Amino acid sequence: MAHTAHGRFPRRTVAQAAAWSVPVVTLAASAPAFASSKPATTSTISTGCKPAVSPGKKFEMLVTICNNTTQTMTISFQTMTIQQTGTTWTALSGTVSPTTVAAGQCASVLFTGTFQDASAPSSGTATLTVSYTWTSGTGGTAQSGTQTASGSLTITGC
Repeated sequence: MAHTAHGRFPRRTVAQAAAWSVPVVTLAASAPAFASSKPATTSTISTGCKPAVSPGKKFEMLVTICNNTTQTMTISFQTMTIQQTGTTWTALSGTVSPTTVAAGQCASVLFTGTFQDASAPSSGTATLTVSYTWTSGTGGTAQSGTQTASGSLTITGC
């Protein structure tokens, strides 16, 4: 590009550059809305553990939920179940619900679970399933839905 004697770009050069940059910005801004089939995803179901300070039936599991949209999302957990061969879980709850997740960001939620029987295993592999609703929207346009996520986690001592 040519510079003028005053070190500035000519107006015609600036106008041409602006004309080409507008469509690129528009395309880039609208792409994330269609980039994923699910507005919210569980990116990680981390290792669960049995806290030493709470012996017996209690376990903790960390789940990371990611917002794949361009708007802030509020996530409310509806059901949380965990299955492990030979073990029955009676309660599983999230410590933070509802959870607000900024556009394009992730948030971690700590779930605690208890066993029905007294013989809580100290280790093993279990499947955690989380059902949650989400809402997002600005300017009076609200969106919502229900999703379920499952993942395998290894339970160890904390």
